[in-house]
Amino acid sequence: MQRVEQTASDDARPRVVLLGASNLTLGISTITQMARAQVGRPCDMLIALGHGRSFGQWSSVLGRRLPGILECELWRALEAGKPAPTWALITDVGNDIAYGVDPETLARWLAEAVSRLRAADSRIVMTALPVESLRRLGRRRFELFRRLYFPLRPFRLEQLHEHVESLDGMMRRMTHGGCVALAEQRGAWYGFDPIHLRARHWNEAWSHVLSHWEPGKAKVRLRAGTRPQRWLSLLTATPAERILWGLSQGAVQPARTWRDGTTLSFY
Repeated sequence: MQRVEQTASDDARPRVVLLGASNLTLGISTITQMARAQVGRPCDMLIALGHGRSFGQWSSVLGRRLPGILECELWRALEAGKPAPTWALITDVGNDIAYGVDPETLARWLAEAVSRLRAADSRIVMTALPVESLRRLGRRRFELFRRLYFPLRPFRLEQLHEHVESLDGMMRRMTHGGCVALAEQRGAWYGFDPIHLRARHWNEAWSHVLSHWEPGKAKVRLRAGTRPQRWLSLLTATPAERILWGLSQGAVQPARTWRDGTTLSFY
């Protein structure tokens, strides 16, 4: 994909790009509301998410297949849009380790995503791996969650720790120059499940992550009791492309529009 550096004017309609997998999916209502508040005005959100989503290859969960984030239509939509202030989040980067992707390949995929976002003049934050939570992971709990989330992937606990530490180092080197902010993941945000944020910490965790877009700005917090109907509406939005039980599906984007005019497109 050919990329051209864009220069945005401050009065252009802002954009928000959200890239991730299960944590982004589960927290989508919280994250989108916080992102809208952080931007401060109606915006266009481009979102690539999905349980088990890979950054560089097709992935399948319970009969639903999605293209890799780098392969989806989000990038064409981003490139086709007029230059505008853009905020971007990259999260859930560890799934591909469980799919057998080596850390070097995954780091290249992340670097490519960063390159495309920088071409759109984005403010980028990437969440660090939940290293502290994974270091506490014992063999029995590891086997339980491996069989639950990745039953067809016979990787070992030692291999997981080795690849996580390796990828963590690569991510830190990638973000060291300052063009990408790295948001640390606190171990206290995770419980028995070592890779998914506990729901009661979503507000604190995502407020911390998105505050990296503008470090000098006050953190955005949501009131308790986010409406479940908004979460369900976003969770059930049909993306631009997917395969469901062998049938190709898709929908014209944006899939959702809020009352203030903010649009949400899913890819």
